[in-house]
Amino acid sequence: MFAERVSDNALRSVVPGHGCQEAVAVSVLMYTRGYSPVVLGSCPINYRENLSCKLSRFLVDHAECVTAASHELLLDKFGLRTRDLQSLDNDLMMAVAYEELPTTWNILGSCSEASSC
Repeated sequence: MFAERVSDNALRSVVPGHGCQEAVAVSVLMYTRGYSPVVLGSCPINYRENLSCKLSRFLVDHAECVTAASHELLLDKFGLRTRDLQSLDNDLMMAVAYEELPTTWNILGSCSEASSC
């Protein structure tokens, strides 16, 4: 994982989610070509599965079943209101971007490698 410097004393990075909740330590290292990495700092992070992660995993796992009325299933299954779906757009997009997708998966659902999806 890499970080971007946003000011003299701040870095920004996207920490991709994964399938389990756990406590981990994150360290910031400075690397200069030709020298050994230097640890600048370290801190604990607790991975927690949030609604966006749950939704993205559900959508990826059920992509072939998504229909025009699927939002009603999401509302019921996850206890959402219609206005909640609109506010989840960006978070859900980021969660799907970091999902581990099957090699045959695409925006239209799964397909075999032999077919042209």
